[in-house]
This record gives sequence, C-alpha cells and structure tokens, in this order.
Amino acid sequence: MRGKHSFGAEKRRMSDTALVLTLLTVGGAIYLISFLWIATVGARESHANEPPPHAGEPSRHH
Repeated sequence: MRGKHSFGAEKRRMSDTALVLTLLTVGGAIYLISFLWIATVGARESHANEPPPHAGEPSRHH
C-alpha cells in the first residue's frame, strides 16, 4: 500500500510537467491548425465571392 502511494505521488509530480507540456503542445497545434484553416477558408471565400468594384468597399481600390 505504501509503495503504491509513493508511486502515485511520483506519477503525480511527473504528470504535472507532462500536463503542462501536453497543454502547450496541443494548444499550439490547435492554434496553428485553426489559423491555417481560417486563412485558407477566408482566402478561398474571398476569391469565390469577389464583390464587384462598386460593392461599396473603396479601401480595396486604394
């Protein structure tokens, strides 16, 4: 019982670092994937739905 408890404490200490690393890795991956996905979909949609020059976006002309 005592050995199991100490092993659990050791595992807990290890999993704290592993948890932070996992969260950072997963968070970074999700951020990158979502950014690339939004950029790809946004570019595709803007090309597909290109508004005519008189659509009321003068900032595109300048």
